[in-house]
Amino acid sequence: MAYAEAPPQPLGRNRDFLLLMLGQAGSLVGSSMTTLALVMLAYAITESAALAGVVSAVYGVGLAAMMLPAGAIVDRVDRKKVMIVTAAGGAVVLVSIPVAAAMWSVTFPHLIVVAGLGGALTCFYNPAEMAALKEVVPPVQMGTAMAANQGRGAIASLIGPPAAALLYGIGRTLPFLIDALTFAIAAVCTAMVRRPLPAPQRPRSQSLARDVVEGVGWLRRARPVRDLVVSTMVSNIAFTGAATTVLLALQQGGTPPSHLGLLQASYGLAGIAGSLLASAVLRRATVGAIVRSVFWLLASFQLFLTLHASIWWLGLFIALGYLVVGPSNTAMSAYQVHVTPPTMLGRSEAAASFGRVVMIPIGSSFAGVLLEAVGRVPTTLVFAAVMGVAATIATFSRPLRSTPKTTELHTIDPLR
Repeated sequence: MAYAEAPPQPLGRNRDFLLLMLGQAGSLVGSSMTTLALVMLAYAITESAALAGVVSAVYGVGLAAMMLPAGAIVDRVDRKKVMIVTAAGGAVVLVSIPVAAAMWSVTFPHLIVVAGLGGALTCFYNPAEMAALKEVVPPVQMGTAMAANQGRGAIASLIGPPAAALLYGIGRTLPFLIDALTFAIAAVCTAMVRRPLPAPQRPRSQSLARDVVEGVGWLRRARPVRDLVVSTMVSNIAFTGAATTVLLALQQGGTPPSHLGLLQASYGLAGIAGSLLASAVLRRATVGAIVRSVFWLLASFQLFLTLHASIWWLGLFIALGYLVVGPSNTAMSAYQVHVTPPTMLGRSEAAASFGRVVMIPIGSSFAGVLLEAVGRVPTTLVFAAVMGVAATIATFSRPLRSTPKTTELHTIDPLR
């Protein structure tokens, strides 16, 4: 006589999941504070907007340079140790700023080092956390877990910048001290996770470079994941480009900075709403259907942007974009984590993230160039066409048409 498998306990009672979420939630808020505070402090020290921009760019360089090697390392060592060491290292790097301010002074080269190390350390923590979630969350709950993950990031993006401005007004180095504390809390929370998170069993005789190549090769061969990543890379160019076009066009039109700040806050609120909506959407539609529908919706939203130039009209359709990408990002993340074998999860996540992240500055750069050359409406139409390309890739991907709902991931085996 066969017995039905007992349902997993609710995620709200999953101690290890809650510890991982809590630890990283604080550190995400802290990191979003530091991103802004670094630029403000660099400008205060150098009185140069260009040099302040260099600090922000160095963070991106550190992120890009270490992302692929970090994924390979995550697949070689204990994931819990990676997260603890990374979080503790982040705390030390950040606390060096208030310590330097108290003992002598903070210099521009010091900020450059902090920015570069901050970007590099982020590359280790994120893929290790994704691998850890696969161990502590049952497949049937992966969609719900990723929705919580998405909401956590949206809330951090909403809270971090105004908190940074407030704390910076009290003391220039206070945001970095608070961020260092959040990293220390993340390290403690990870250490309290009971489930072992060892490195997957696999041969380690080959070089790190070979591991990186192997990870990229797996992503290229795993067509369902590859099609998701490629379509998302294209959509990131279009979505970032359209949002940047709106922001720059409104600035050119004389929109007050306070109104632009409120506009950015509305995007954060829309992102939170999208993460709350994700669980309901994931129960009703397959991963492929969600991705296709969202990309076509985004393309149509961008066409609507051409019809009027008011801040309310433009802000409405960008905010709607942030609303609908929540379910799409959640569905893609849940599917990718489930179908990727444990021995490849760090490298797969790193390679996919690298591809997505490098598209964002491309979209922003093209927005500025096109806006100056041809104006708002033609620029917006270009990005709508690019989003149409992303939607077409997802629509004609045969593997994506056969993906299940995230609540049914346990019915399919990981890819080889």
